[in-house]
Amino acid sequence: APHRYTANGIYLFKPVVTDDDQGAGSSSMRITADVAPPETQVSHAGNISLEAGLPQGASVFLDGAATSLLSAVDPPVNGVAFGVQWTLRRDNSIDGASALFTLSNGPFNLPREGVHGLEWFSVDNRGNEEGHKFLTIAVDTTPPVSLLSIGRPQHRLPDILLVSSRTPLTIPAFDPVSREAASGVKDTFYRVSDVTPSASPFGTFTTAFTLTAPDAVKLIEFRSRDKVLNTEVVR
Repeated sequence: APHRYTANGIYLFKPVVTDDDQGAGSSSMRITADVAPPETQVSHAGNISLEAGLPQGASVFLDGAATSLLSAVDPPVNGVAFGVQWTLRRDNSIDGASALFTLSNGPFNLPREGVHGLEWFSVDNRGNEEGHKFLTIAVDTTPPVSLLSIGRPQHRLPDILLVSSRTPLTIPAFDPVSREAASGVKDTFYRVSDVTPSASPFGTFTTAFTLTAPDAVKLIEFRSRDKVLNTEVVR
């Protein structure tokens, strides 16, 4: 009966053959067995976020320019390894289980905004196939939206809004869901200057603020960015 090795190793194979006349003969050979599959890990470069966002099942959020890389190794087990032959991947969000696998031999990009189901595995030079691995990746290319909320007291004239030094100002922001993906708002920035745009740096908005004396017409500029650093145009 055929013999099947169940663990990597170098084995001495020494069969003994006898005939009907009680004669016997033997020989030996060394057999190197590799039955352990390779191991593949995924990594990402660029603007990425591992924090929770939408959809809730996504494990990582990327912007449209970020890249992913599948790195495979065939680790020696009992001193035996024959190396990785290839790594294959597919995006199940395109055609589901009917999507074709493609050879993955370097960094790749998922530029389409939305949710991607990445599936991959590697095969070594002895044909041992790794168990398939899966990762849900959300690509977010849409910046957040900020609004200026003005409290009371306030008084509106035809072409200007009057406020006092007691009027609270806040800048709520949200990250719109686009193609089921939104990484969430990371931070919001603002600056206050005279009517003409200022070259002074933006500060980070954390809580309600007020406008201080002297009385004057003020320009409030603000913008937000999400967790993969998509940045809103200054408003």
